[in-house]
Amino acid sequence: MATVTKIIKKQPQFVKRVYYTIVPFRYRYGREFRITYNFLKKTSDWPLEQLLEYQNIQLKHLIHICYHTVPYYRKMFESLKLFPNDINNVDDLKLLPILTKDDINSCPDDFISFLSHKSKLCKFKTSGSTGKKLIFYGSDDVYKREAAFVLRAFHAHGAQMYSRPSIWLRRYVPPDNGKTLWNYDYELKRLYMSAYHINANTAINYFAKINDTGYKTLVGYPSSIFILACFAEDLNLIKINLIF
Repeated sequence: MATVTKIIKKQPQFVKRVYYTIVPFRYRYGREFRITYNFLKKTSDWPLEQLLEYQNIQLKHLIHICYHTVPYYRKMFESLKLFPNDINNVDDLKLLPILTKDDINSCPDDFISFLSHKSKLCKFKTSGSTGKKLIFYGSDDVYKREAAFVLRAFHAHGAQMYSRPSIWLRRYVPPDNGKTLWNYDYELKRLYMSAYHINANTAINYFAKINDTGYKTLVGYPSSIFILACFAEDLNLIKINLIF
């Protein structure tokens, strides 16, 4: 399915719209997404003790992989005179130094496992909104697993995602200095709205668009949502029905 997705992304806009409309998200994101999501649903009923036990088992497994296959962590453990068996639970992580952006940016290849081939990995990049961008590598499955975790969190709070359209007050900067305040992503069924252009002059346009769509889920930075809510109160708008 990953190959199909890459092919679709290169197609004309109308082909993408048809594909994203006909093929459900759970099939487009494939087996890894479905396995992860089904597992998360099952574990939602686990008692705390079972969750902690599973967490520690996975942590120890991860530590062993890092020590034996990732250059950065092998060097780090040796410099601290530590071994994988010294890390048995979350509390033991205090024995390790905090990983910083500078650590990763200074030697990104040292964080790639010997079991991986860089040419087959995806490059992940942050926006640099905190001052520094971060670039790191991971498999395509990272996207699938993240989507499963996000969807589980949304469902746990009564919100829908992927299968129904939602509004995102983030991740969108208008290419024309605010003339286009929003843009619809057909792949993820998201109406992206600029968080940088909410003001007394544009607020009524935002609310008109939100009410016009009828979407029930709003995702955004807390500060942006607060500003939007303040304008809703100032304008005495009470008919907005959203899950934040």
